[in-house]
Parts: sequence; C-alpha cells; structure tokens
Amino acid sequence: MKVLIAVDSMLYGKVLTDFVVNHLWAPGTQFSILHVVDAKRSDANFDQLWANANEIVEQVAGKVKEICHSAQVSPKVVLGNPEKEIIDMATNWASDLVILGSHTKSEIARLLLGSVSTAVSLKAPCSVVVLRLPVELPYSKLRAAESVVNS
Repeated sequence: MKVLIAVDSMLYGKVLTDFVVNHLWAPGTQFSILHVVDAKRSDANFDQLWANANEIVEQVAGKVKEICHSAQVSPKVVLGNPEKEIIDMATNWASDLVILGSHTKSEIARLLLGSVSTAVSLKAPCSVVVLRLPVELPYSKLRAAESVVNS
C-alpha cells in the first residue's frame, strides 16, 4: 500500500501522525511525506520557508518510522501549487490513500481562498482522508498556534 501524507505544519503533522498511530498498516506499506512550499508565498523569506518545510517533513517522517518499523518512509519538499502538487504526487506515485489536514476556515474564506483538501478530495485518483484539529479553533487562532509551533 502507498500512503501519501500531505502536511503543511507541525500542528497538522501531529494530527496526521496520531491518525497513523491509531490504524493498522500492512507490512511493506510505503509512506511519502509531502510538504508543498506554496509558490505564491515564496518571498524574501524563501530560505526560511524551505528550511521549515524540510524540518516538518523530517519530523513527521521520523514519527512514522517510529510507529511503522518495517515501512518505507520518504520525506519530500516541493515548490508549487499545493493542490496541484498533491494531486500530481498521488497520481504519479500511484498512491492508494492520501491523508491531509483541513484548516478551519469560514465559508467566505473557503470561497475566496479555495480549499486544498476539498480540491484533493474531488480530484485525487485514490481515497482521501481529511483530518481536522481535535478542537475547533477560529482560523485566526489556528494561524497564531501554527506560528508558535513552527518557530
């Protein structure tokens, strides 16, 4: 089985790894941990964004390796459009499952900004599991919590 875990922050990385812990995986399951650095957000802080992205995938990959000793785990960071890159990776790698988080956005924000998790759910060539944070937080508080986790 091939499982693509798309992670954008350590806050969601914990939720995603908790999901992996609480499920049984067949021997030989392969996990690919993907973080997409949004090309639209690439600015003067690109080096910091890239370093944070690598730290996130390495930490999540380490946790998955601890849980699934016999699994192959590959961390990967790419630059691009998150929706497109996740779908392309799921397609090109022949993923059996994609696991990703869903930000708590208002309906207006979702309409204006779009939703990566919704797009992936609709367009991915395989099953998709979308996870939320255990506690519903307003979007502004979620962003504040992520900045603390990522600093």
